[in-house]
Amino acid sequence: MSLANEFTHNGTHVRIDGPAGAPVVVLAHALATDLSFWDLQVAVWSRFFRVVRYDLRGHGQSKAPEGVYGFDQMADDVTGLLDFLKADKAAFVGLSLGGMIGQALALRAPQRLTALVLAETNARTPDALKGMWQQRIAGATAGGMETQIEGSLARWFTPDYRLKSPLTVEWITGLIRQTQTAGFVACCRAIENLDFLDRLTAVSVPTLVVAGADDQAAPLANLQGIAARIPGSTFVKIAGAAHLGNIEQASVFSEDVGGFLKAQLLR
Repeated sequence: MSLANEFTHNGTHVRIDGPAGAPVVVLAHALATDLSFWDLQVAVWSRFFRVVRYDLRGHGQSKAPEGVYGFDQMADDVTGLLDFLKADKAAFVGLSLGGMIGQALALRAPQRLTALVLAETNARTPDALKGMWQQRIAGATAGGMETQIEGSLARWFTPDYRLKSPLTVEWITGLIRQTQTAGFVACCRAIENLDFLDRLTAVSVPTLVVAGADDQAAPLANLQGIAARIPGSTFVKIAGAAHLGNIEQASVFSEDVGGFLKAQLLR
């Protein structure tokens, strides 16, 4: 199939980079960002892989369907896109919310995956944190995405990085601001009810788990717990990174994840 580099399919905005015929790698971004979130990685990875990235429901240029978003639905968005691309299998890299979708995908359609990367994500939202998500939903509903900027930046980057990288932080600020409130709220409700942890022993695809050493949103212990449950998984800790390690430590993230993907896909 010959496709434009950038297109919309069933309301989902998609961009493809890299050589036709190369192994397919799908990238899923964090909450309140868009597919440009991966620009620093695509510059490297698209030399080796057919990189497919997309705006999640209600993010970027994708539509925000009405109603509740479940992780099974969001996993089906990925398999539907693969069907459209006539790709039987793909590697999947998800960070934060994207990593939650990756867990759902690995449990729901493992036959479609060649490899899985779960970066700076969680597998369960404990009862003690449900109130925090309810507050975020209430804030966005009442005041829009502007209410989410300061708290998100504080969780996503170390204080030193925010101080030394104001232009990059302004880029990410713009992504938060441009996120559709309806899509943000619906995804927050899905995260509020997240509970994959006890099912991860059933994940059967080669998996890399990536933690940010200074991540408060997805603490190191949570990622270690995910890795401990997935049979045969590999665990990597990125020093000097909070929640968005692909940006704060872009080169290290690109090398660690890219090396894993090459080992799995280019044997």
